[in-house]
Amino acid sequence: MVWGALPFVAITLYAGLTQVPRELEEAATVDGASPAQVFRAVTYPILRPLYIIVTTLSVIWDFQCSTRCGGPVQQAGAVVLHARIFRSPRSFG
Repeated sequence: MVWGALPFVAITLYAGLTQVPRELEEAATVDGASPAQVFRAVTYPILRPLYIIVTTLSVIWDFQCSTRCGGPVQQAGAVVLHARIFRSPRSFG
């Protein structure tokens, strides 16, 4: 499942956001920075290593899932087979 890593990513990024020092954000706000500028100049640089780790792990997990599950071609075939079985006019039972 490609979306299986979503809870890990969300919890990890939330944990990283809670570790950003509020004093730095407040200082940037007092200096006149907008919320977008505070994120770009303060929050993102602090969390950059975390983003790199989470992105790398997510890509690895997605590739493992695509090889373990048969890839998108086999998954698409399963969807077509499912549609043919349940839309067929004859009964399979």
